Amino acid sequence: MKETLLDKFNHIELIIKKKEENTCNAWLKSNEMPKFIYELAGYKSIREKKVTGIRIDSHEVCEGFIPSFKKRPTRKDLDSIIEYNELYDPNENHIGFSYTYSETYGSISGFDNLIDILTNNRKSFRKEDLIPELKKMKELYEPREGYLECAYCHKQRLPKDLRQATVISRMYINYKSNKRNYCKDSDCASHDQMAHEG
Repeated sequence: MKETLLDKFNHIELIIKKKEENTCNAWLKSNEMPKFIYELAGYKSIREKKVTGIRIDSHEVCEGFIPSFKKRPTRKDLDSIIEYNELYDPNENHIGFSYTYSETYGSISGFDNLIDILTNNRKSFRKEDLIPELKKMKELYEPREGYLECAYCHKQRLPKDLRQATVISRMYINYKSNKRNYCKDSDCASHDQMAHEG
């Protein structure tokens, strides 16, 4: 029986999926599947995200999306997926984890790249790794008596380390905001002005 375009398309799709499976399995051979990803939730707490799966972030591997079709692939669809497969070479840097966690308004799901978890000091597979960073965040952002908050970066600063500035917003004609507090030793006021200019 003659192989159809659909058969050929499906075959290449399976090759792409196998590449992804092999990359994930190679990582799992030398690493345990994590149960949770921990992430700082502002300065208040450490969020626990339950890992629900491992997969390749295909957008990181290859430019563009994997070619797809609705009913029957054309010769062009087949050529596109063949070209995509030739460029497609996933490795450990493209691995990520699906997760879910609960919020007051419902369940949240998402995806974190392995490389981001390993290099970001606000994410980790181990909760205890984030405790020093949480402490730093509390020192910078938790409201304290005698301190004021910068209107842009939200750090707690002594009044002597702040300056007042007015932000002009083009959202409102001839509108000027009240004077706000900004860090004296950084460009927080100008950054906030640029943010209001859109």
